[in-house]
Amino acid sequence: MPNRVVNLAEEGARIDAVWQGSRDRQVPLPVAAAFAFRRLHEGADQTVPLLSYRSDLDLVAAALSRHCSIFSSLADGEPLTLLTINLRNQRFANGGTELQCIDDGFFFNRLSVLREEIPPAIALMKRAGLTLNCQNFPVQRTRHLHARE
Repeated sequence: MPNRVVNLAEEGARIDAVWQGSRDRQVPLPVAAAFAFRRLHEGADQTVPLLSYRSDLDLVAAALSRHCSIFSSLADGEPLTLLTINLRNQRFANGGTELQCIDDGFFFNRLSVLREEIPPAIALMKRAGLTLNCQNFPVQRTRHLHARE
């Protein structure tokens, strides 16, 4: 896997098709993170290392968790549970597909977010000056992102 790359133009087109192809109220968090990433990233025509892309999706998932409700279920079709995210003790991993608890190693998967909360969160991140460049860290953060109350 160390040499695998992601073509951001192809990945962006795939994510846009997934986003537009469904009107479900709940969106998988990795899809929402990739959708937001596409709108925050500079250089959408790049080919980047897969590990850097996944790491940036983790960052976007963390940013989304400050502004959106994040849900999980134990299995497909099971009821959703609203999660309380604490980024001091938890971290997103594997491209936003998991929320790992640092203290005990427990993790949540099958993460989702409400579709209607994504565009306002992206707008807030843009206003705050958050941009990404697939190098495992934000390029610029000009203002503090406020957590949801």
